[in-house]
Amino acid sequence: MSIGDVGGHLVQIGVVYGDVSIRDARVDALTALRGLPADPVPFTGRDTEMERLTRQGGPAVRAIDGMAGVGKTALAVHAAHRLADRYPDGQVFLNLHGHSRDRAAMTAGEALAELLLTLGVAARRIPPGADARGRLWRSLLAEGRFLLVLDDAVGSEQVRPLLPGVGTNLVLVTSRRRLSGLQGAAPLSLGVLPDAAAAGLFARLASRPGLDGSDGDVVRLVALCGGLPLAVRLAAGRLRHRPAWSPADLAAEMVSARDRLSAIRAEDESLAAAFELSYGDLTGPQQDFFRALGAHFGRDIDAFAAAAAGGTTVESAREHLDSLYSWHLIDEPVGGRYQMHDLVREFARRVSAEDPAGGGETALRRLVAYYVQGAVKAGNLVSRRTPAVPAPEPAVPSPLPSLTGRRDAMRWLGDERRNLYACVEYAARHGLDAAAMHIPIAVHDYLRSNGPLDRTICLDGLAVETAARRGDDDALGAALHDLGVMRYLVGDHREAIEVLTESLAAFRRGGNPLGEAQALNELGIVHRMAGSYAAALEFLRQAIVRYDELGCRLDLTGALNDFGIVLRTVGEYAEARAAHERSLDLYREAGDLIGQAGSINQLGIVHQLAGDHARAVAHHETAFRMYLEADDLLGQAHASNQLGAACRRAGDRAAAAVALDRSLERFRRLGNRLGEAHVLYETGALRRQCGDLSAAADALDRSLGIYRRLRNRLGEARSLDELGCVHLLEGRAETARDHHLHALSLFEALGDRFGQVQARMNLARIPGQEPGRVYRNYRLALAAARRLGARAEEARVLRRLGIFLLVNGRDGLGARLLEESWEIRGPARPLPPAIPVSVDGPEDSGG
Repeated sequence: MSIGDVGGHLVQIGVVYGDVSIRDARVDALTALRGLPADPVPFTGRDTEMERLTRQGGPAVRAIDGMAGVGKTALAVHAAHRLADRYPDGQVFLNLHGHSRDRAAMTAGEALAELLLTLGVAARRIPPGADARGRLWRSLLAEGRFLLVLDDAVGSEQVRPLLPGVGTNLVLVTSRRRLSGLQGAAPLSLGVLPDAAAAGLFARLASRPGLDGSDGDVVRLVALCGGLPLAVRLAAGRLRHRPAWSPADLAAEMVSARDRLSAIRAEDESLAAAFELSYGDLTGPQQDFFRALGAHFGRDIDAFAAAAAGGTTVESAREHLDSLYSWHLIDEPVGGRYQMHDLVREFARRVSAEDPAGGGETALRRLVAYYVQGAVKAGNLVSRRTPAVPAPEPAVPSPLPSLTGRRDAMRWLGDERRNLYACVEYAARHGLDAAAMHIPIAVHDYLRSNGPLDRTICLDGLAVETAARRGDDDALGAALHDLGVMRYLVGDHREAIEVLTESLAAFRRGGNPLGEAQALNELGIVHRMAGSYAAALEFLRQAIVRYDELGCRLDLTGALNDFGIVLRTVGEYAEARAAHERSLDLYREAGDLIGQAGSINQLGIVHQLAGDHARAVAHHETAFRMYLEADDLLGQAHASNQLGAACRRAGDRAAAAVALDRSLERFRRLGNRLGEAHVLYETGALRRQCGDLSAAADALDRSLGIYRRLRNRLGEARSLDELGCVHLLEGRAETARDHHLHALSLFEALGDRFGQVQARMNLARIPGQEPGRVYRNYRLALAAARRLGARAEEARVLRRLGIFLLVNGRDGLGARLLEESWEIRGPARPLPPAIPVSVDGPEDSGG
């Protein structure tokens, strides 16, 4: 064997491939090749990807994959132009036609023939057979430095025979398929363009004077294009060739088009056609499965819901999902959850709707049945009350994920929340009444704690409308119950009372005693929140009696806690504490972590009001940790707010600020405006104590505005009273007096004794008053504190009154009152020792 020089390249002479040798091939004209297409202009938004492709060293094969129209070829060609100087022997571009309308994909043998011809091998000298061609191809490249762009590969088996045998060359491969079978290749999956880059690309391609990527209509257009470069290019081309159109006109046409894919086109090129070619790559069963996914009303899906849609097993669904993922027809942004690009979803819905066998409609009904069963199963694990309405029996059981406990159920509901919303809305529009009623009822307890509340209210409204139309009193009572709860959670107490009263009537018509008890319970809660304490106590007493008669211990436990809150509010501290202790015992027996956290949190508030702030802090910290363990966002928000209040009263202002910020973030995430107002009130009080009067007034003004919009009179009164304290420190005594008087009138109308004590005390501090008026306010505050049974408040009033009397010459009486105050504030506690807050047993936690 000898070595010869062919066209400036050393090749082995005498090596025979079939009946053709390299000597016979006589590559006489082998010179440096420049076979790349033009560098795409403009090119934008791929800096990170370009850095990866053009980095020195690394694998000799780099595979760029992505969905149709995402710009794989443009990226590969642009990178090849940047790299050309490193590969002086030539740059070769070959379209493998993996997705061409007018011809089939190249075989490996055909591709090798094209490559050999490109290098200058005469056609008659190209050996027959892919193996022989491959050996010749690799030998010709062995001593050179070539850059190859293999575009639009259908799969690894098409590309593998075309690769050089040594590492002195670089190969860039593009494919709509993830080339996982191409060993040693560095994969680069290409996503859509970032928003700013897509908008800039559109503006440059449209070539309109003065148009840039910041234009609002351009931003809207690229959003309609989903950031997909092909869609952006086609849409910009339509605008460029329609001088009478504005960007707003094009956006309006795309929005109003029945088929957005048809609106994204230029001459004989369309986005729909690109997707059709990808769809054509699928096998028959894969196409059936793709159409089933196209029927899905949600944004993402897991293997269980996909199995339900496709009417197949979970194992088969996973195989199909893997195939669609490989072809970039779906993506997996989170492990185990799949979604389609917006425009691919439109294409999937189109082919699903066009299915002559009606597979799309069948898939939709299977999905609805799946979500009903999943919602009921998960909802029962999350709920902390006995269902008042039985769930419907499924006609065909769906393959459900394994939900073995509350944490699994919470995770599933979190993953599927948006799909459940979409399912209820679809069911309500299409007469699937069981789903429209029972999904919102089943997941109510989850949604009330995790929100967002406004969307949940819409769902409950659909359930109410459906149940009323069907004349189903049990379902109507349950849906009205849930809607009433959501109304008071956003602070609309008046409507909540009306809705819950209707719920009570529906349950009574249907002869449902458990539902009746639950409606009474919630009426007690909302009347307490509205400041109607006598009514609240009566409703809760009735609920407790009915729960006890029915033997519903879990519901009874919650009602006892609610009863304790009202007792605490009217100043019956000992009775309130007894109710909370009893509810805590029952929650412990039931192993209900959230219930225990709620009882402990309420006991912390009792300790706050009794003046034992250190013990209150310990209780609220324990409650927050338990809510955190239980993944209860609403509970975390409430406990953190109360922890902030307790820390503020204990003098730890830094800890108070941290707790309040944490609470505000959670309430806002939930969309809970009432909770937000509570935190702003506490924040205002904290800022006042820190001397930041401007920030205090701002927070309190915002809380007052929310309370008034929600018609929450108690919150309004508290914010007004605290604002009066701020204005007094600002030197605005008359404004402060007006705020305290307004607050006092509200507290008196509500029967809130604690509020009356605070407002009277604050009124007594206004300077420039006659001593008789000051004395009267202190005496009335003392009487209210004694009726309240709040010994800590009584001591505080006695101290203030005693000092006032000493200053005004009443030394004897003043001294006696101060002595009485110190006796109350001494070793004796207003309440017996703290109950244990440990989850594990009865030992005192040391709080």
